[in-house]
Amino acid sequence: MTAQITCAGSAVFDILTKSSGELPIGVLGLVDSFSTAEGGPALRTGRVLGGMGVETKLIIPTGDDLFGQSFHETVPAPHLEVDWVDSEFPTSTSMVLVDKDGERTMLHNIGADASITAEAIEARMEGPILHVGGSLVLPGLDDPAGAPLAGLFERARARGIYTSVDVVHDSTERWQRVVPALRYADLFIPSLIEMTRITGVEDPADGAAAIRELGVRFAIVTDGPRGPGSTRTTSSATSPPSRSTPSTPREPAMPSPAAC
Repeated sequence: MTAQITCAGSAVFDILTKSSGELPIGVLGLVDSFSTAEGGPALRTGRVLGGMGVETKLIIPTGDDLFGQSFHETVPAPHLEVDWVDSEFPTSTSMVLVDKDGERTMLHNIGADASITAEAIEARMEGPILHVGGSLVLPGLDDPAGAPLAGLFERARARGIYTSVDVVHDSTERWQRVVPALRYADLFIPSLIEMTRITGVEDPADGAAAIRELGVRFAIVTDGPRGPGSTRTTSSATSPPSRSTPSTPREPAMPSPAAC
């Protein structure tokens, strides 16, 4: 398989529990159901792209445990080639608690996701597009001060590779760690909340423009049921080297917002 896109980053084993009553605290209580699901921005994006028939390479870390073994058995699929990063840590896991009103509380352990690094991605990535999913819960890319991810994207751009990044909620409130990489990002699709935390701007259109000013070529802000809004720049200073002749520049074949 020749990959059309590489997805790299977070893979999370989700455990979901739902309760029609109050969630018990400090005692043994009964809930309506438990279920499991694949989670993590890189894994989910790779799964969607592969399901659409896009030849995708997925670079994700797993631990030597039951959850990691489950991923090894269930994730590979037609159009989806998985390149595993072995980790000394347990497979990244989230417990999702859903109460009687549908409100979700998520408890997350970074685990194996700490083992994904710029070097691991660069040695494995293929194709003309690189998507990194899970920024802000990937210590090997986020620290110190976002430098590893920014360096990875800068080197990818120098090779003519289009770049995309997806963040998750940063409970540590260190949102600015993603900013250095945005200078070299072609596509960024934050939620309205994420955009506000990163830019300090609350209006979706103004916030998308603020993200574009950080260097992002295409900025799309999602706003729940109100849907996405987008803005773009055509400045050559924020565009990767063209792989066609200067007189016929080619627009990137970026993945759809729904996939990211």
